[in-house]
Amino acid sequence: MNKRQGFDEITRNSWRLMKYIGGYNPSHGKYHILYVAFIIISAHVGYTLTLTIEAFNIKDNTSKLIEQCFYIIIMFICSMKLFLYCWRLDNFKEMREIFNYLDNKLDQKEYINLVKKCKQLSMIHLIVYESVYVMSILSLLFFKDRKLLQPAWFPFDWQNNLWTYILLILYQLFSSGILTATNSFNDSIPIVLIGMLMCHLDFLIKRVEKIGYNSNSRNAKSNLSSLIQDFQLILKQFKIIDQTISTGQFLQLLVSNFIICSSIVLVLFFAEDNFKRIYFALFFIAAFSQVFIICHFGSNFTRKIEDLTFSIYSCNWMNQDKCFRKSVLIFMEGSLRIKQFTVGGIIRVSLETFLNIVKSSFSLFAILRQYARSDV
Repeated sequence: MNKRQGFDEITRNSWRLMKYIGGYNPSHGKYHILYVAFIIISAHVGYTLTLTIEAFNIKDNTSKLIEQCFYIIIMFICSMKLFLYCWRLDNFKEMREIFNYLDNKLDQKEYINLVKKCKQLSMIHLIVYESVYVMSILSLLFFKDRKLLQPAWFPFDWQNNLWTYILLILYQLFSSGILTATNSFNDSIPIVLIGMLMCHLDFLIKRVEKIGYNSNSRNAKSNLSSLIQDFQLILKQFKIIDQTISTGQFLQLLVSNFIICSSIVLVLFFAEDNFKRIYFALFFIAAFSQVFIICHFGSNFTRKIEDLTFSIYSCNWMNQDKCFRKSVLIFMEGSLRIKQFTVGGIIRVSLETFLNIVKSSFSLFAILRQYARSDV
C-alpha cells in the first residue's frame, strides 16, 4: 500500500498559492526570495501605503474615511497573518509528519472522507474572496466616471492622463489580486488544520468505544496501547496548531467587529452603486463566516473531547484485567488535559466568543450609523 499523505493532498493548492502571494519558503529556491521581496514591497507594503496616505488626505467626509479605514485594516491584517504563518513554517513541517502518520492509520473509506471534507473546507474562503475581487472589477467597469479600484494616493495626474490611469489600474488589480489570494490562504489554513484534527479525533472515538468487545484480552491491550499513542499525537498536534494560529487569529478577532459593522454601514448608507453594495456585502459574509467557522470549530472540538472521554468509559473495560483498567483510567485523565483553542493565549475560540463579537459589532454599528446620518 502506498504511503498516504493527506496533509499534502489537502493543502497542496494552498502552498502553491503561498508561493505567489509573497510567502517565503526556503524550499522554493534561493532566487524566489527576490520575487518575495518584490511582492512585499509592491503589494503588501506599497499598496497599503498608498491607501494610508489617501486616508490622511480625506477631510470632512465620514463615508470615505470609514471606507478607507476598512481597506487599510483588511490589507494590514492580511499581510501580518501571512508573515506570522511564514514565521511558523517549521510548525507546518511538524504538523505534516503527524497528520501523514495518522492518515496511514485510517482505512480507505475514512481516508477518502477526510480528504473530501477538508478539501471542501479549503474552498470556502477561496470562493468568497474571489467573488469579492470580481465584484470590485465590475464596479470599476460599470462606473461612469474615471476612478481607481480603491481610493489611493499616487503622485501622478491619472485623472487627465489615460495611460497613467491604465497603468495605475493594472497595478491596483495586481496588488488587490495578491492580497485577495492572501486573505483566502490566511483564512483557509486554520479551518483546514482544525478540521483535520477533528476528523482524526472522530475516528479515534469510534475505535476507542469498540475496544474489548470483539477481541481477546491480549488484542484489547494492544489496541488500547495503539490508540493511546494516537491520542498523544493528537494532543501534540493540538498544541502545535494552537501555537501556529493563535497570534494571527487574535489580530483577526480584534478587528472583526469593525470590519463586520463597517461593511454593513457601507452597504446601507455609502455604497455608490449596486456592484459596490454587493462588494461590501460579500466582505461582510467573508468576515462573518471567517469568525463563525473558526469559533464553531473551536466549540465543536471541545465537545468532541468530551465525547472521547465518554467513549473511553464506554469501552469494555469491565471484562478486562487490572492492568487494562489502569491504562483506561490514565487515558481518561489524559483526555481531560486538552482544553479549548485560544487566540493570543487569552481569548477562547468558541461560539461564546463569536456572540460577544457580534454584540460589540452592533454596538459599534450604532455609533457609525450616527456619523452616517450626519454625513448623508
